[in-house]
Amino acid sequence: MSRVVLNPVSVQRVAQSAGRRAVQPVVSQTVSGSKRMAPRSPAHLSGSRTPKPGPRLSDAIHAGPMRFTKWEIIQDVISPNDYSMTIHERSKPHVIRPKTAKALKFYWRKRRRLRSGGYRRFRPSEASYFDQVRHPGNRRPVKFLTVPLKTAAQLHGFKTFGR
Repeated sequence: MSRVVLNPVSVQRVAQSAGRRAVQPVVSQTVSGSKRMAPRSPAHLSGSRTPKPGPRLSDAIHAGPMRFTKWEIIQDVISPNDYSMTIHERSKPHVIRPKTAKALKFYWRKRRRLRSGGYRRFRPSEASYFDQVRHPGNRRPVKFLTVPLKTAAQLHGFKTFGR
């Protein structure tokens, strides 16, 4: 009779190596798919029409470090911009009030009727001031992080759960 004794540390290393090789293509395809699906606006604009600091949304998406537990291999696809979850998920309608100033300043694009019967938008020469404004919210979320993950995971034989 023969007996095989496996070293648990060696088994764990082999399993982690195989898991790393299985997870890495899913993560790289998720990152490239997320960059393609992310909105392409030059930058998220603040209320004063100035771009928020930091890189564009599609340029900021990257893979985080790979972490290992005894039973899991975890690697996150990250977008560090503070507004990325607002675009990815839905934002409810809300009221915007000034934080430090007395009023909110907006340059409103008004419509003027043309002689040909259509409309054209013109930028007014003066600003409009409000005590508060009602933001309609983000009604159509862009699932630029989860859709590529589900597609890549199913392509490589993984099961996905959740929304």
